[in-house]
Amino acid sequence: MNIKPYDAWVIARLLCGEHVNGEMDAASEPVKRIGKRLIDLPLEGRNGAFEGGLASLKDGNAVFLAVADQDPQAPPPPIETTGEGDKTRCVVMRRASDIEPLTVEWLWRDRLPLGMLSMFAGDPKQGKSFVTVALAAAISRGAPLPHGDVPEGPRSVVLLSAEDDAARTIVPRLKSAGAILSRVHILEAVKLPNGSETLPSLAADIDRIAEAVERLGDCRLVVIDPITAYLGGVDDHRNAELRGVLSPLKAMAERLNVAVVLVTHLNKGAGTNGKHRVTGSIAYVGACRANFLFARDREDQSGRTVLMLANGCNLAGDIPTLAYRIEDRGEGPAIEWNAEPVPITADEALQADLEDHREHDREEARECDEWLRDALASGRVDAKGLIAIGRSIGFSEDQLKRAKKKDWSNLDSGRKPNGSGLVLVASRRFFRPRRGSRCRVATFKGRGFSSKSAKGAAPCTLAPFAPFGNSVRPSRKPEPAPPCFPIPEKTTKHDNTNR
Repeated sequence: MNIKPYDAWVIARLLCGEHVNGEMDAASEPVKRIGKRLIDLPLEGRNGAFEGGLASLKDGNAVFLAVADQDPQAPPPPIETTGEGDKTRCVVMRRASDIEPLTVEWLWRDRLPLGMLSMFAGDPKQGKSFVTVALAAAISRGAPLPHGDVPEGPRSVVLLSAEDDAARTIVPRLKSAGAILSRVHILEAVKLPNGSETLPSLAADIDRIAEAVERLGDCRLVVIDPITAYLGGVDDHRNAELRGVLSPLKAMAERLNVAVVLVTHLNKGAGTNGKHRVTGSIAYVGACRANFLFARDREDQSGRTVLMLANGCNLAGDIPTLAYRIEDRGEGPAIEWNAEPVPITADEALQADLEDHREHDREEARECDEWLRDALASGRVDAKGLIAIGRSIGFSEDQLKRAKKKDWSNLDSGRKPNGSGLVLVASRRFFRPRRGSRCRVATFKGRGFSSKSAKGAAPCTLAPFAPFGNSVRPSRKPEPAPPCFPIPEKTTKHDNTNR
C-alpha cells in the first residue's frame, strides 16, 4: 500500500480522535475504507486495530512511519490527484481556510509592490531607464524614494539591460545617482555548453535567473529593460504565449519577495486609453499589478519635464502623478524629481498628446500643399524628381502623396500612352478624356476608368485640374517639360524623431 501524505494525515487525525468533516471525501478509496472502520471503533481501540491491519501488509512499516510523521493539528498537505492518461502530472489544491492572508508589502509606497510585477511603458528617450537607475541607486544605499517611505536599509538590485552598455552608460549613471556599486549586479548573459554567451531568455533561463537572484540573499529589485529583448523568441502579441513567460517570472517574484520592473515602449496607436498603448499583448497590463506610463509634460515649454502617470494599479487608490527632469550638475546626468505632484491622469495626458499630434500633422500638411503648389506653378515636372527633392527637405513621401490628391496637375509621371504625349496627373478626378481611337486602353484603365471610357479616349487630350480657377485644356501636342524647373525651398523643417 503506497500511502500519500494527505491520506496519512487523514488517518493520523482519526487515530487522535480529531474531526475529519469533509477531509475524508478527498482521500483515496483504500483510506476511505480504513477510515470508515476506524470511525465505528472507540478511540481507545483505533490504534490497535490500525496496527493489526498493517501487520498483514507487505509495506505496513512504511505506512506506519508515514502516518506517524504527520501532525494531525497541522494544515493538510496538498491533495495530489493523477489522471488516467498522464501519471506524471497532478493537481495541487488547498482550501482557502488553510491559506494565511498576507498584506501587500511595498518597495516604493503605492508604486512598486514586493513579490509582484510592475510595468514602466513610454516612448524612447523619455528617461525610463534613468528612473530605474535612480531607484536602484536609492535602494542600494537605503535612501528614501520620491514621495515614499524610508526603506528598511541598503539592499541589492539586479539589472538586466539589453540596450545600454554597462561600462559606458549604466555604471556612470549609477555613480552619478550615488549608488553603492557593490550592491548593484548587472546580469549580462548566460553561458552555453560550448562556452559562448547569449542574452538570457525568460522562457529558457528563468530558473538560472532565480538562482542568481536568490544567491544574493538581500535582493529587493529586479529590472528587465526592455522586456521584449528577453522573451527568447516568444511573440508578445500572442496573449497565451506571453502569459506562459510572465507566469514563471511572477512566481519567482512571489517566492523571493522581490519587486520586478518590466520596461517597454508604447505602440504607434493614437488612442487615449493608456492600457491599450503598451506595445504587445494586453497580457502585460493584466499580469503587472502596478502599471505606469511615461509622457512629456505639455505644460513645460522646454519639453524636458516627463510625467510618471499611473496606468492601472488595483493595489492602491488614486496615485499622484510625479514629474522629473534629467539634469547634469557636473557629475553626470541624473534624475531630479519635482517636489509636488502634477494634477493630470494618463488618459488626459494621452488626449493632449493626440491633439498636439493632429495639429502638427495638419500644419505639416498645409506646408506640404503650399510647397507643392509653388513647385508646380511653373509647369510640368518629373514626379520622381519632385518626390526626391521633397523628401530631401523634410517632407515624407506619404505627405507628398496626400498633397498629390489636392494639386498634382502639372506633374509628369513619365508614362506616354501609344508612344506620344504625356500623362499629366495621377488621380482619376483630374482626367478629362476626349473621344478618339489612338489611345492605349490599358493606360486609362490603370488610372481607374472603365473599359468603355478608355477605348473612346484620345491620347494626350487630358485637361489639367486647376483647384483655384477654371481648368485650361492643353493643346493636343503639349510642350515638353523644361529640363530644369525652379523648386521652392521648404521654410520650416519639422523634427519627427520624437513623434
